[in-house]
Amino acid sequence: MRITLLSVLGIFNCLCMVACQNMTPELLDKEKTYKRTLQFEIDGVSAEGIHVAPKRASYNFKFYLNEKPNYLEITSCHRDEFLYDLGKKLEYVYRPSPGIEDQPECLLEVAAFDEKGKNYWALIDFSLDEKLSAKINCNGKTYTSRGVTICQSKAGLIQTIEFDKPVKVASLEKCSKMNEIKPGFFDYTITKGKCLYLFSDGVDEHRLTTLGYDGNLYDH
Repeated sequence: MRITLLSVLGIFNCLCMVACQNMTPELLDKEKTYKRTLQFEIDGVSAEGIHVAPKRASYNFKFYLNEKPNYLEITSCHRDEFLYDLGKKLEYVYRPSPGIEDQPECLLEVAAFDEKGKNYWALIDFSLDEKLSAKINCNGKTYTSRGVTICQSKAGLIQTIEFDKPVKVASLEKCSKMNEIKPGFFDYTITKGKCLYLFSDGVDEHRLTTLGYDGNLYDH
């Protein structure tokens, strides 16, 4: 596995702690991790809550909400932006800062808050040069993912990831252990909050971010 994997894991861990602190208003339970349910489009592709986008110089977002939010917060490893005076539909252009936000550890978090307590979040990752494909079984859905995956499910539930060849895996200490059932096939328990797993066959890599929630403010 690449030497940079350990640094990616370390930076990701720091970013998770910062994001949790910044994106939790007083009216919410700070002990809970809430499900990402914000509806949006990115470059014309519809998504809800989570999404993996291909690497580009810029991204055109459209966010949709049932209620007009007080503000929208956009957070990455580099920026923390607050947008005010918003409507139920908002367009935003995200241009990753070269050398910082176009790195594998730099996810984008979006949060919308209003005074009625209707809060929505989104988590976006970006595929770079990762090419290793995996069969994903996440929260009742089975699909093939190439290079980068986000799996969101209730904390404590069991998921699987399968490769067609033996791989090595690295993760943060706080994350639940990957149990290798047979070469290339793993099951794991979703850890509360965000976790990062990095898989490698010695040539290509796959990056899996998991988001385990124990709170749900879903209200469409």
